[in-house]
Amino acid sequence: MPSSILIVDHSASVRMSLLRWLAGRAQFSPAQAVASAEIALELMRPSSGPKPAFDLLICGLNLPGMSGIELIEELRRRFGVRRPVTVVVSADSDDPALRAVLRALGVRHVLAKPVIRRQLLAAVEHALVTRLKLVKG
Repeated sequence: MPSSILIVDHSASVRMSLLRWLAGRAQFSPAQAVASAEIALELMRPSSGPKPAFDLLICGLNLPGMSGIELIEELRRRFGVRRPVTVVVSADSDDPALRAVLRALGVRHVLAKPVIRRQLLAAVEHALVTRLKLVKG
């Protein structure tokens, strides 16, 4: 079954680029993209069972309303430290303090904006492989 991906970023152009880059790949269901953490939380609500509605979250940090870090914290509270697997895209990706906070939240992939397509695809594929190991383990 293909993995499901939710993209959350304040920039419409970033959301559209990421959607375009992920489109047509057999290992992914068509991704969904939204502009706010609040909408993302609604979409992540499971239809049944304890797992989130998406396998992978690609998330910016500077969102309107709730920040990307607050979104990840809330998802960890609801679903545990490893669900959903998360890739962060941020203009502040080189900040060691930010990386430490994200690592503490279970985020292993932090990409710099502007995002490079091959880096995004590699991070997504690695994150999904990691997710499968966690599910089987």
